[in-house]
Amino acid sequence: YTPIELGGVTCRRANLDNYHQFMALELHEDSVLGITRNGNVIPRVSRVVDRGFGDRLKAPVECPSCNSKLELKTGKTSTDLVCKNVVGCSSQLLNRCVSLVNKRCLDIDGLGPVQLGELITGKKITNTADLFMMAPQHVGSKVYEEIQGSRTQFLHRAIKALGLPGIDLIRAKKIAKTMSHIKVDGGEESRWDMLHFIGNVDNLVKIPGISTGIALPIAKTLEDDVFWKNALNVLMHLDILPEGDTDNDLKVCITGELGLSRDDLIDYFADQGIELVDNLTKRCVALIVGEKPGNAKLLKATELGIFMVNSDKASSIDNLIEQIKNHNQGDVHDNR
Repeated sequence: YTPIELGGVTCRRANLDNYHQFMALELHEDSVLGITRNGNVIPRVSRVVDRGFGDRLKAPVECPSCNSKLELKTGKTSTDLVCKNVVGCSSQLLNRCVSLVNKRCLDIDGLGPVQLGELITGKKITNTADLFMMAPQHVGSKVYEEIQGSRTQFLHRAIKALGLPGIDLIRAKKIAKTMSHIKVDGGEESRWDMLHFIGNVDNLVKIPGISTGIALPIAKTLEDDVFWKNALNVLMHLDILPEGDTDNDLKVCITGELGLSRDDLIDYFADQGIELVDNLTKRCVALIVGEKPGNAKLLKATELGIFMVNSDKASSIDNLIEQIKNHNQGDVHDNR
């Protein structure tokens, strides 16, 4: 859209990562939009002021990376267009590599999306396990040392490193907790046992927070021989430490919008020891109130006496997290 000044910052674009929202807005090429910055950080399309008379914008029907037909996936909180070509889609490979190197997984500094994209385009990386085989001349001596230093990881980070659909940091921790019977510091046989356990739907659905809808795509992905071999290769490159206590995460619920996709929020909060849950219960330490909150959760939080923190009174997502942690430690009082 036409650049605008908002809160002292020039805003040029805003993401629409929810298919249902995109369709509901009925955007046209000459639509006039209302833009807000949630938490003074993320630009977001809040409304359509004037739809205009230009051509209506259409959602894609094919993946722009691999031309596979996109499928509609409806979840509890969003409706998305999904490329099912998990193994052969270069964009999905790039995202798995980005996820692998970021601080919420193996924490390899110095490898960003641009450099990873160049390595994939140049066929230096054809699967995530290839990252461990990079020579200094391909990534630089400093990044090479970072890769070598990332090989020792706790079990939940090793699980997240596999790049399986739907496995965020919190779910990886929950899966790791149920795998105490597997000798994770063993050899190839133990790695096989890990993958067989994760690829079993019956095992996964017994874990709180993992439904059949989440478990089935995981199992289907691991049925692919190419993906399985790559996942096994990733695990073979890691020295895996037994999981410690993973039950200390603060449970927090959100009502309304914060300007980031739920997947991004889940990982961001998980890195700070906070688990985002769908249902508000007495086990939650806080309810984050974003834009357009739901009355049901607001009423329930009041009934349960749960601390509520408003996003419009926070300077950033980090400030929201700080308020939640301070309250949980007893440093601040309920300010409802």
